[in-house]
Amino acid sequence: MGLYKLLDELNISYKEVVHPAVYTISEAEQLHIGLPGTEVKNLFLRDKKGKGKYYLYCLPAHKRADLKGLRSKIGSGALTFASEGDLYEKMGLTPGSVTPLGLINNTERDIVLLIDRELDGEIVLVHPNINTKTMSITMDDILRVARYIGVKIIFV
Repeated sequence: MGLYKLLDELNISYKEVVHPAVYTISEAEQLHIGLPGTEVKNLFLRDKKGKGKYYLYCLPAHKRADLKGLRSKIGSGALTFASEGDLYEKMGLTPGSVTPLGLINNTERDIVLLIDRELDGEIVLVHPNINTKTMSITMDDILRVARYIGVKIIFV
């Protein structure tokens, strides 16, 4: 099922802006798109030791990702960034378009969604599976989508 069809089916509202392609948080911040919400960065990670263990870590764009601290919170081995090939294979996404909404493409449901507690209850800015659009949507609605499709969620 496509993303927009799923959002409609779940009665989820959002605002969206089309813009030039962006590949980094700093590029996105330069756009000044005018949508309400917290800019989010999404890191696609894998457990170096545990084959097939993948994580999508969503945190506020201004926050530094502490992968050592994160690994102790989730009980994983050393975490590293997953490859572009893994990103495309697992989520059908390319660099610059990583988003929790891309989990709809993960048919194996083998990616754990890690949400920074700072984002709980917030309106967030994410890409809708392409880096030429930004969507303003509540984190609660992203979690509704994730739960609906059977994604494991951990708040960190």
